[in-house]
Amino acid sequence: MLKSYQQEKLLSKVYRVVIRETLFPLFLIVSTVTSAVVLPYIVIHKNSFTRDIPSIGITTLVQDAWRAVNWRDREVWGIVAAAAGWATLSLLLPGSPYYGPPTLSGFRPVYKKSGFLFYLISMSVILPLLWYTSILHLYAKFVTFAAILTVLGLIMSCLLFLKGHLAPSPGVFGSSGNPLFDFYWGIELYPRFGPINIFDLKTIVNCRFGLWLWQVVVLWAWKANYELHTASYARGKVNWPLTASTLLQTIYLAKFYYWEDGYMSTIDISVDKFGFYVGWGCVAWVPTFYTLTSVYFIKHSPVNSFGFVSFLLVMTTGITMILLNYEADRQRQVFRLTNGKGLIWGKQAKAIHAVYKSEDGHSKQSLLLVSGLWGVARHFNYVFELGAAFSWALPALSGSLLPYLYFFFLFVLLVHRSLRDDEKCKQKYSKYWDKYCSEVPYRMFPYIF
Repeated sequence: MLKSYQQEKLLSKVYRVVIRETLFPLFLIVSTVTSAVVLPYIVIHKNSFTRDIPSIGITTLVQDAWRAVNWRDREVWGIVAAAAGWATLSLLLPGSPYYGPPTLSGFRPVYKKSGFLFYLISMSVILPLLWYTSILHLYAKFVTFAAILTVLGLIMSCLLFLKGHLAPSPGVFGSSGNPLFDFYWGIELYPRFGPINIFDLKTIVNCRFGLWLWQVVVLWAWKANYELHTASYARGKVNWPLTASTLLQTIYLAKFYYWEDGYMSTIDISVDKFGFYVGWGCVAWVPTFYTLTSVYFIKHSPVNSFGFVSFLLVMTTGITMILLNYEADRQRQVFRLTNGKGLIWGKQAKAIHAVYKSEDGHSKQSLLLVSGLWGVARHFNYVFELGAAFSWALPALSGSLLPYLYFFFLFVLLVHRSLRDDEKCKQKYSKYWDKYCSEVPYRMFPYIF
């Protein structure tokens, strides 16, 4: 019996050290860095995702994609520099202070509620700039844009690794003992810099840089298509597929910035450390991979098969998904702000009073919401995220797999995140989490998962 236990413990350690903390992160680093440049290259320079890769070969495709990069393109460097500068300076915008969730040690990061102000100012500048400027030529430069972001994200990940070891910010930080995993996962939970640590890197990189560039690329794609087919637009022929996708993504991102203070309590901010996984992901992966659908639509919209009626149906579905996603987040936020005393759907919120141990061994209490949408499934909000993502890819119909890649990626990401979140909560709340799971038995999809 003892020998069996020792073998099981050894296998568990090998899995954690060799696979989970070394091989798997290495695979993700290599595959995502490659895909961030190759996929935009396929969209812009090739005709088919499934047909061209087998005929060309992956090695040749990767080489061709990186050869297409113009590292001396001052215009693209200027766009990236302007976005990074504005993202950093935006933290100086006025806003009421608020706190993120406490760590087990009791540390609570402080933020300013200025996300929606940042979005409104940014949109008031970018909309007229895009409308009155010719930008179709940037279509051929998108691979260069992706490559520059990829390299800058890698440099930032290296600097984060060094900062975490040499000058960590207050809060949660620490090395795993595995340099590769530290680079991938990060060392600090809340890295900051500047006087009195005023500049929060997660806010700058996640919210004000990566997601804002997502919005810019979405709007740019619509304008680029407009320039490409100005004569058709002049005759009253609207590109309804691209318009639906553009509007839905813009509504989704506007909702995000309106709710940015709620995002600072999510697993991205309060659980995941800041390394390659989150940092590089928001610098390079979000503005290039998340936007593939819009970039694809510039020259591949099925305008003859997707008319105004289809536009209305997709818009109705997409907006419904976005509103339900916001409602789920709003219910949880109200629940937290009122300490469980708020109303959800006109009724007193139902909660489980959970007790857990802090790092210093003291008992603390927390409330687990089991009302409203959170009483249907433990991560029901993820279902609406997926529904929104599918709705803005759906106008592509069945022409290609490329516009749906973000949806498939998001599906895997959110399922994995739901498993991680359940594991974390199980360790933290123990029997109280078991009680919560008995009342809300489904993770994401009612009666399925």
